[in-house]
Amino acid sequence: MDFNLPADLTAYLDELDGFIAREIKPIEAADDNIRFFDHRREWARTDFDNGGLPRHEWEVLLRKVKNLADAAGHLRFAIPKQYGGKAGSNLWMAVIREHFAAKGMHVDLIKLYGSMELAPLAGLADAIVDLVSSGRTLQANDLVVVEDILPISARLIVNPAALKLKRDLVQPLLDAMAKAVIARRSAAS
Repeated sequence: MDFNLPADLTAYLDELDGFIAREIKPIEAADDNIRFFDHRREWARTDFDNGGLPRHEWEVLLRKVKNLADAAGHLRFAIPKQYGGKAGSNLWMAVIREHFAAKGMHVDLIKLYGSMELAPLAGLADAIVDLVSSGRTLQANDLVVVEDILPISARLIVNPAALKLKRDLVQPLLDAMAKAVIARRSAAS
């Protein structure tokens, strides 16, 4: 089994290293900016006298760095190439995270639970991956579907013993679901 990283992945790691050395490190080294880049110094980025909001200086610096990363195509890593991304996979993201960790660089991946559509509005993400049924929530938040990744469906799994021993509790649920499926199919046709 070959455990070597693919050549295109190692080339991308080199590209990231070059981008950081060329674009980000000079910004980090300027003035007293290191105080913002050091992940252990949350207090430097937070204005506790203003309700814990980010300091204005940090937001300006962060916007500058994000714009550079976006112009280089790194913020759109997971987005398909036809939409300006790099079509990056979870495997590549894991390797990139480990690559930076080995260099002592802190990389944040933000996991959000519920209300994913608010992440772009709050400035936490430029794109999201979400399970969508109707798309109304996306439309209400001025988001658009860039790509359907995978069709999904719900499954009801019943333990055979529970079906036998608790049929009086399970059967009404089964009947209601069957009725809903029939209604949806007849409405679709």
